[in-house]
Amino acid sequence: MGVDLIEAVEGAMRGCFCHATRLENGWSFAFSDDDTKGGGIFVSAPWRIVSGNQIAHAVDDDGQRFGLPEPVDGETKTNELLEGKRVRSFIVDRITADLRVEFEAGVRLDVFTYSAGYESWNVSFEMAGDEVTLVGGGGGNLSFVSVPKGSNPKVVFAQPILKS
Repeated sequence: MGVDLIEAVEGAMRGCFCHATRLENGWSFAFSDDDTKGGGIFVSAPWRIVSGNQIAHAVDDDGQRFGLPEPVDGETKTNELLEGKRVRSFIVDRITADLRVEFEAGVRLDVFTYSAGYESWNVSFEMAGDEVTLVGGGGGNLSFVSVPKGSNPKVVFAQPILKS
């Protein structure tokens, strides 16, 4: 019987804490617990945090003033909302490839697949000694890569050679 990778990533993240980092081309959400469980999500799609029955913060809020004396520091705000809360469930929608990470205290992180063609996110985690990456692709497609832990695989891209 094969392993359900969506269930495996859900199991790897459950019980973990999360820390967010703003990157130049997206956001990184690192998940870890007191043992060796965990993984990470790289997100290049729209996302939001829901808390207290409202949208508490979203990706486009980063750097906005909203009439405040200083622009919103999205990284700080995100981490304040997630700090000290363990993951209760990690849900990958098998049709749309949207993500929903539900934390303690009624806080959740929603990541939206926003394109029929572009990748929106990827989740990396360990499973049975392998490093596995699950990719939320365009149109709701899901794909994965699995390599032995520490193998440092290389992928080389080349342009096709045109013959005259």
